[in-house]
Amino acid sequence: MNLGAVLLYADDFEAMLAFYRDVLGLKVVEISPGPEYEEGVDFVYLDAGGPGVEIFDRSVHPTELPMAVGGSVAAGFHVDDLEAARDGLVARGVEVGELVNRKWGRYVELTDPENNPLVIFQVAG
Repeated sequence: MNLGAVLLYADDFEAMLAFYRDVLGLKVVEISPGPEYEEGVDFVYLDAGGPGVEIFDRSVHPTELPMAVGGSVAAGFHVDDLEAARDGLVARGVEVGELVNRKWGRYVELTDPENNPLVIFQVAG
């Protein structure tokens, strides 16, 4: 079994798409999921360098899964230069936590527009 994507159900689809595409810089990939989805309007798949990020407009594509509100799962994004990534996010108006140093590397924490926790990290070495 392999992780294929992280699924996000958004109350504000446009804000979430803008954040992941324009702020984080993930590229939209057209995958034609089927006639019940309108890419870029109520569904989008973004390339995250491995498993992708899929965003669904919750009002069009509700889920039957119980969805916890924040804090249960955090998506982690690997970068080669954490300071540059953090500075770029701050320049775009994103509230980003302080750099945290660990033996394995370092990271910062932030949330997306719907308060989903994210971690941006750089491995030491």
